[in-house]
Amino acid sequence: MKNLLHKISVLVLISIFSLFSFSCSQVRKTTNLDTQKLTKTEISALLYSLEEEKMAFEVYNLMYEKWGTMQFGNIRQSEEMHIAEVQKHLAQYKIPYQILEKGKYQNAELQQLYNQLVARGNISELEALKVGATIEDVDIFDLQKLIKEVENPAIIQSFKFLECASRNHMRAFNRGLSRYSFEYVPKYITKNQLQEILNSDHERCGMMRKF
Repeated sequence: MKNLLHKISVLVLISIFSLFSFSCSQVRKTTNLDTQKLTKTEISALLYSLEEEKMAFEVYNLMYEKWGTMQFGNIRQSEEMHIAEVQKHLAQYKIPYQILEKGKYQNAELQQLYNQLVARGNISELEALKVGATIEDVDIFDLQKLIKEVENPAIIQSFKFLECASRNHMRAFNRGLSRYSFEYVPKYITKNQLQEILNSDHERCGMMRKF
């Protein structure tokens, strides 16, 4: 009888130890996920991208109100989704940020670019379409740079999604410019990169997101 009780006690202790070990393992996994941090470079990249997408949306919204051009009406809606894409990561990692009032940016270079592009876009529809191409030009250039700087795979995937969308937007603005027989010359990406984009078909960028 004593041997039987001893065996039962041992089995109970083994079961309790196994459950405890499993629980601790689960806690460690959860804790590692919860405490994962972004690098300063990744935080800066997200905050910059947020303002850049905000600038694109606000310029396109103004140009649509001014000229009623289809490209601006359609693409401004995409830019709203792009802002939300960046905000998703900022919220996930509890990164504080502030979105300033319309037409205002914390980044001085983006503020200057916004002011210049709005002034140009108000001149004519042709100039507005050039502005659209310029924004996608700089977006692609910046995103390619940011993708090389960050390490977080989910952020890289989002930036690739945004870059893909910008290539589609560049194609759309180029179609608008072709109505004026105007050929856009890139100021940020190379001519070869632009030609490769324009010679390629529309991309299904939503399929790229895995996270």
